Amino acid sequence: MAAIGIPPKALLRQARLPVTLPQTGQAVTTAQYFVLMRALETLSDDPAVGLRIVSSADTAVHPPSTLAAFYARDLRDGIERLGRFKWLCTPEILEVTEGVHGGVRGSAVGMTWLHASEAEPAASVDATFATLMELARRGTGTDVRPLRVDLARSGLRSAAHEGYFAAPVRLGAPRDLLLFDAADLDRPFPGHNPELLAC
Repeated sequence: MAAIGIPPKALLRQARLPVTLPQTGQAVTTAQYFVLMRALETLSDDPAVGLRIVSSADTAVHPPSTLAAFYARDLRDGIERLGRFKWLCTPEILEVTEGVHGGVRGSAVGMTWLHASEAEPAASVDATFATLMELARRGTGTDVRPLRVDLARSGLRSAAHEGYFAAPVRLGAPRDLLLFDAADLDRPFPGHNPELLAC
């Protein structure tokens, strides 16, 4: 947060959470995480803040469990590894489904929060989709572009989103989905390191 100009204490205050929360070592609940992401949206006043916090992050500071996805065999394997990390650390399921989604045939990646009682905040959806795009682009070393980005939120089109994804963005979709050409998921990762992944 500090890297994008938002002091962590200000974020916690906006979310009405204790400023000592990071020092407690306690897990953040789904509800608390959603409140933090909505506070981030309010403080930043940037409709693309979720994209910005991920695309500007240095992969060198990622935890090893997330970094492992960048050494996967291909994009599909990388997404599966990222999904395993999320399943172990958060009550969130990352799922890939093949087929036709809103008239487009491809591989759709979506999220399900197991303990959510409300819609996932836009900044959170954007951060996950940006994480997947950074994995796709940095992992393959190519300019992977999704077929389409489906966002359940309503509102005005964001030039920042269309520019970042370099793909059509559909608002008011039935659910949040990132649609890839199935062939893109089979793109190899030049940095594949089976010895590192075996550790």
